[in-house]
Amino acid sequence: MNDDGILLQKADSITRLQRPYIRNILKNLTLSNPGNTNLICDYIIKQETQFNIKESTKEGKIKTLVWLSANFSHKKSFKEMTKEDILSYDYNLAVFKYSSCKVLSFSR
Repeated sequence: MNDDGILLQKADSITRLQRPYIRNILKNLTLSNPGNTNLICDYIIKQETQFNIKESTKEGKIKTLVWLSANFSHKKSFKEMTKEDILSYDYNLAVFKYSSCKVLSFSR
Protein backbone atom coordinates (compact mmCIF):
# COMPACT_ATOMS: atom_id res chain seq x y z
CA MET A 1 0.00 0.00 0.00
CA ASN A 2 1.35 3.45 -0.90
CA ASP A 3 1.55 6.47 1.42
CA ASP A 4 -1.75 7.88 0.10
CA GLY A 5 -3.52 4.64 0.93
CA ILE A 6 -2.08 4.58 4.44
CA LEU A 7 -3.08 8.20 4.99
CA LEU A 8 -6.62 7.51 3.78
CA GLN A 9 -6.79 4.56 6.18
CA LYS A 10 -5.69 6.80 9.07
CA ALA A 11 -8.28 9.42 8.11
CA ASP A 12 -10.99 6.74 7.84
CA SER A 13 -10.05 5.27 11.22
CA ILE A 14 -10.42 8.56 13.09
CA THR A 15 -13.63 9.59 11.29
CA ARG A 16 -15.47 6.27 11.08
CA LEU A 17 -18.08 7.41 13.66
CA GLN A 18 -18.23 10.99 12.39
CA ARG A 19 -20.88 12.60 10.22
CA PRO A 20 -20.25 12.44 6.45
CA TYR A 21 -19.30 16.14 6.35
CA ILE A 22 -16.36 15.57 8.72
CA ARG A 23 -15.22 12.45 6.85
CA ASN A 24 -15.38 14.33 3.54
CA ILE A 25 -13.49 17.44 4.61
CA LEU A 26 -10.66 15.33 6.01
CA LYS A 27 -10.54 13.14 2.89
CA ASN A 28 -10.50 16.25 0.68
CA LEU A 29 -7.64 17.66 2.74
CA THR A 30 -5.75 14.42 2.03
CA LEU A 31 -5.77 15.37 -1.65
CA SER A 32 -4.81 19.03 -1.24
CA ASN A 33 -2.39 18.85 1.71
CA PRO A 34 -1.38 15.34 2.81
CA GLY A 35 1.10 16.74 5.34
CA ASN A 36 -1.59 18.62 7.25
CA THR A 37 -3.88 15.59 7.07
CA ASN A 38 -1.17 13.40 8.55
CA LEU A 39 -0.58 15.88 11.39
CA ILE A 40 -4.32 16.04 12.15
CA CYS A 41 -4.60 12.24 12.16
CA ASP A 42 -1.57 11.81 14.43
CA TYR A 43 -2.89 14.51 16.77
CA ILE A 44 -6.37 12.97 17.01
CA ILE A 45 -4.97 9.46 17.52
CA LYS A 46 -2.78 10.78 20.34
CA GLN A 47 -5.76 12.60 21.89
CA GLU A 48 -7.86 9.42 21.70
CA THR A 49 -5.10 7.36 23.32
CA GLN A 50 -4.16 9.79 26.07
CA PHE A 51 -7.48 11.42 26.91
CA ASN A 52 -10.19 9.20 25.40
CA ILE A 53 -11.86 12.25 23.81
CA LYS A 54 -15.52 12.18 22.86
CA GLU A 55 -16.65 12.05 19.24
CA SER A 56 -18.03 15.58 19.53
CA THR A 57 -14.64 16.85 20.74
CA LYS A 58 -12.93 15.02 17.91
CA GLU A 59 -15.34 16.59 15.40
CA GLY A 60 -14.61 20.08 16.68
CA LYS A 61 -10.85 19.57 16.56
CA ILE A 62 -10.91 18.10 13.03
CA LYS A 63 -13.22 20.83 11.74
CA THR A 64 -11.17 23.65 13.26
CA LEU A 65 -7.86 22.30 11.95
CA VAL A 66 -9.21 21.65 8.44
CA TRP A 67 -10.69 25.17 8.38
CA LEU A 68 -7.35 26.57 9.54
CA SER A 69 -5.66 24.81 6.62
CA ALA A 70 -8.39 26.09 4.27
CA ASN A 71 -7.81 29.65 5.51
CA PHE A 72 -4.42 29.40 3.78
CA SER A 73 -5.87 27.62 0.72
CA HIS A 74 -4.28 24.37 1.95
CA LYS A 75 -0.94 25.68 0.68
CA LYS A 76 0.70 26.29 4.06
CA SER A 77 1.82 23.48 6.32
CA PHE A 78 0.83 23.64 9.97
CA LYS A 79 4.56 23.44 10.69
CA GLU A 80 5.14 26.65 8.69
CA MET A 81 2.35 28.62 10.37
CA THR A 82 3.36 31.38 12.69
CA LYS A 83 1.64 32.60 15.80
CA GLU A 84 0.44 35.60 13.78
CA ASP A 85 -1.10 33.29 11.15
CA ILE A 86 -3.09 31.47 13.80
CA LEU A 87 -4.13 34.65 15.61
CA SER A 88 -5.25 36.14 12.29
CA TYR A 89 -7.35 33.06 11.56
CA ASP A 90 -8.80 33.13 15.07
CA TYR A 91 -9.63 36.84 14.73
CA ASN A 92 -11.27 36.33 11.32
CA LEU A 93 -13.33 33.44 12.71
CA ALA A 94 -14.45 35.55 15.68
CA VAL A 95 -15.44 38.45 13.40
CA PHE A 96 -17.40 36.07 11.17
CA LYS A 97 -19.22 34.55 14.16
CA TYR A 98 -19.99 37.99 15.59
CA SER A 99 -21.25 39.36 12.28
CA SER A 100 -23.37 36.23 11.74
CA CYS A 101 -24.96 36.74 15.16
CA LYS A 102 -25.67 40.41 14.39
CA VAL A 103 -27.32 39.48 11.10
CA LEU A 104 -29.41 36.83 12.81
CA SER A 105 -30.49 39.17 15.59
CA PHE A 106 -31.57 41.87 13.10
CA SER A 107 -33.45 39.42 10.90
CA ARG A 108 -36.01 38.52 13.54
